Amino acid sequence: MNCVRKLRSWTPEQREIQSRKLRERKIWLVSTGPKTLAGKEKSSKNSYKHGLRCREHKAFLALMRRFSEWRKLYVFINKKPQTLTNELIDYMKLESQKMLMELEFQVAKYFLHPPG
Repeated sequence: MNCVRKLRSWTPEQREIQSRKLRERKIWLVSTGPKTLAGKEKSSKNSYKHGLRCREHKAFLALMRRFSEWRKLYVFINKKPQTLTNELIDYMKLESQKMLMELEFQVAKYFLHPPG
């Protein structure tokens, strides 16, 4: 199933008709904004900068994804599936240890010298 939304394409005539309708209705004159205290409180936070898209947060999320990958590998290795040979298990353990050392270094670097 393709979930791509197709945008409406307006012809120049349709644009002109819609533009005329909007100018006739003058909806901007009756737009009042929030009237209740709760509505005003909520709308006052519209431009609030929460920091969840800043460079530091993105770097932290990348670290957490890497840690999650390492954890999945670690759990998989320690189950020791019957289909894996001992050599492959040893190799995967070595790679897991390398990944963990890299993650520990990155976490230490992140908290000692955060990006940004």
